[in-house]
Amino acid sequence: MRVARLLGCLSALPSSVAAPPPNVDAMVAAATSLIDSAMVLEPEWTSERYRVAVEGLPLGDAAAEGVHEARHGVYGEFPLRGMAELLSHPAVRPTLRFVDVGSGAGRLLVGVAAMLGDDASVVGVEASAALHLLAEKAIGALVEQRRVRPAALRSLLADVTDHPPPPAVAAAMAHADVVFCYSTAFPSDDGLRLPELSATLASLLRADCIVITTDKWVVGDRFRFVALMTVRGEDDEAIQAFIWQVVGVPLTGGFHAALQDVQQHWMGEDACADNPAACAALVEAIDAKEAEQAQDIIR
Repeated sequence: MRVARLLGCLSALPSSVAAPPPNVDAMVAAATSLIDSAMVLEPEWTSERYRVAVEGLPLGDAAAEGVHEARHGVYGEFPLRGMAELLSHPAVRPTLRFVDVGSGAGRLLVGVAAMLGDDASVVGVEASAALHLLAEKAIGALVEQRRVRPAALRSLLADVTDHPPPPAVAAAMAHADVVFCYSTAFPSDDGLRLPELSATLASLLRADCIVITTDKWVVGDRFRFVALMTVRGEDDEAIQAFIWQVVGVPLTGGFHAALQDVQQHWMGEDACADNPAACAALVEAIDAKEAEQAQDIIR
């Protein structure tokens, strides 16, 4: 199966998902409550600047000054319910150390902190100084009101594609239980695989860490496909969340060695040949959708 067909399949998958576990509603309620508190405590978080940012305009916009769309894609907000469903997946829980790559203005960070509780550490890594500043202000307001612990919720200003990464980013990645990448709009040469991000994560993450990507794949020997989960976006669109387990240890030589390995062995013409398990899960979801459509015609 070629990349072009895979990309077409992503848009054809169903937006509906099975009924969420019983705790999902409570997780969403806790997240919404803490986000609402941040909005009250830090009005700029809901200012025109934030509104422009969350509408998903190119990162070259004033809302994300200094960050290039060609390198980072566009900014968008991942749905809280979708994240609660992912955190409830058996392969993902329990999670105490969560890292969000491309955390933007911090809405999801605040929500995840509420979902995971006081013992968790939630860290965002954001390349845009403007969006990072919005996140810092909201987090600072919550800390000042003792709604969260100072060490429990942080936004780091950094670009994960820079090497070597800042020490704080490297430390957060090295200790993470889950690394989340809302990668739907991340730039990709073939529209599916993310070699640079894959090499970055492969050079930093410990074995058994879970990586979640959306609508695109990480590739390489260090990533074992675990599951495909479909969640609903803010506009009820289907978002395909790929869950990966990190295995083994980083190659000697760090990022550059990892990137060379990915480019040599994982970027062939047939994406399915490199990730048969992920491809099979995608095909199964497509077949289920086609069966559902056939039943609709019969009715």
